[in-house]
This record gives sequence, C-alpha cells and structure tokens, in this order.
Amino acid sequence: MEEQESNEARYLELIPKLRLMDDDFLKVCMQDNKPGVQLILRIVLRNKGLVVTRVVTQREMKNLVGHSLELDVYAEDEEGKHINAEIQRKDAGAVPERAVYHSSMLDANSLPAGEENFQKKAETYMIMITENDVLGGGLPIYHIERTVLEMYNKAFGGKSHIVYVNGAYEGDEDTELRWLIHDFLCTDPNDMHFSELAERARYFKEDSEGVKAMCKIMEDIKNEGRAEGENRLSRLMSYLLKNGKTEEAVAVTESESLREELYKKYGIA
Repeated sequence: MEEQESNEARYLELIPKLRLMDDDFLKVCMQDNKPGVQLILRIVLRNKGLVVTRVVTQREMKNLVGHSLELDVYAEDEEGKHINAEIQRKDAGAVPERAVYHSSMLDANSLPAGEENFQKKAETYMIMITENDVLGGGLPIYHIERTVLEMYNKAFGGKSHIVYVNGAYEGDEDTELRWLIHDFLCTDPNDMHFSELAERARYFKEDSEGVKAMCKIMEDIKNEGRAEGENRLSRLMSYLLKNGKTEEAVAVTESESLREELYKKYGIA
C-alpha cells in the first residue's frame, strides 16, 4: 500500500509535465480520437480533405521472421491509405533504417489477403515525429520518396511515403505545421493552439477522472516494463548458463551496465 501511494504521488508530479511528444501520452490522447488524429494527418500530409475512418494505438504488426512492431498510432482514411505516426525523442530511434523498416511493414500489410494484383496495394505513409532535427536540414518537415535516379528522379511506385516532422524547428512563421509542432511540445493545454489536441490533453491532466485514469495507465506501463525487464534478464541468464558462462550469469544480477552490454552482445531484445 505504501509503495502504491508513493507511486501515485510520483505520477501526480509527472502528469503536468507530459507532452504529446512523449509517446505514451500521445497514444493515450489519440486513442479513439479521430478528430485529433485527423487534424495531425491533414497538416502533416498537406491534405485538408483527409477523413480518418479508423484509429488504433499500440497496434502490433508481425513479419515472418518474428520481429514484431508496436505502432504508436495507426490510422486509415476513407481512401484506404494506411498511416503510421511514430514519436521518437531519441535520435537513435529515428534513424532512416528504422523508418524504412516501419514503412516496409506497412507495405507488407497493405495488400488484402489472397490478392495477387499488386497494383491494389494500399498507399502507405510512415510519419516520424522527432524531438530533434534528425535529418539535419533545418527544415520543419521532410518528405522521402522512391525515385529512379537515371530518369531525372522519376517517381518509382509512388505508393510508399516516409515523412519526418522536426520537433526542434523554431521558425516564427504562422503556419499550421508550426503550430502543430508547438502543441506537441506544450505541457499546458491552455497554451495549445488546436482544440482537438488541447481538449484531450486537458482531460488527462486536469479532470479528476482523467487524472485517475492516467495514473492507472502509468502504473500499468511501469508493471509491463518491469515484467519485460525480468523476462529479458531470464532469457539472458538461461543463455549464459546453457553456454557454461556461470561467472557472467552471477555478475549480471548485480551490474546493470554489464547486462546491457551482454544483451547487445548476444542479441537479446
């Protein structure tokens, strides 16, 4: 009981500091929030007529080799586009290779089962919203397309798109994209520009029921992380003991830095 009360007090300190740039808070605010997701996608994709028909947060996608992905926000529009929006605060999580991998997973799930006409593949958009200017061009947004270099950059395929949104952009122009970046960095809903985003953020930050729900969500996230960490450590220990590395198995129980080193060395995710 004492630990639970301590955790809740800590959550109450953290909640006012949360931003949409924090992926767990974004997922909470976008769950079943078609107006909010639609607003974001209309601005990022420069399509004011886009109509969102489906929103799923924490959607899992699997491939044949077992490396699954959990998407932050997955959406579909009335034209059948498949769209994934990801938040990445760390540069290492926003490398081009990761964006390409996410895009390929979207593509792999964009053709109806049993369909042999690949021209019926759905159009896909992989959107990476980053806290830093990962691509380094000083621009607010970057659009990446497949092209044929020898044909004056002629579009190739044209149905797979990657977009980076630079959360570190500090331009002073009065555009919807600039205000969207501003809102993603806000901790106070009253300072946010778009009501579709501010209202949901305000509910989880200021409404008593919303704050209670947010505390429960944060507790669940903590417990899931603890369970995942214990499972990962168990796999590492089993591997070490099976391969006669008894001393390393004993050492990892006391050294977090050694655990991380061995996780990487032996490919234990």
